[in-house]
Amino acid sequence: MAVFALHLMNCLSMKSESRQVSWYTVSESYCPWVKLMVDIVVIVKCAGVAVSYLQVAGDMMSMLLVFWSGTDFSQSTVRALVIVAATLAMAPTCMAKNLKSTTFANVV
Repeated sequence: MAVFALHLMNCLSMKSESRQVSWYTVSESYCPWVKLMVDIVVIVKCAGVAVSYLQVAGDMMSMLLVFWSGTDFSQSTVRALVIVAATLAMAPTCMAKNLKSTTFANVV
């Protein structure tokens, strides 16, 4: 589905006057009545990807931390703490008003 969507975006960019296209500009040009729906779909997709990354990081880091530390903490407790710590660490970057302020996070 994603490959097909990217193919359609490529075809529409070839037909547009400017080669600078985004989901918003394409929906604004070709079907302006669905601009809000496109924005909502992109937000939901990005949120879903972010949650899946947090789950994978929580699973992997919790196993690693429990193995390295040798403590009696349950893996689910460590997993929850890792997810909360990762969320709190990334929150300032996610709340940035412009991309220039995310330079440090991009380097890391």
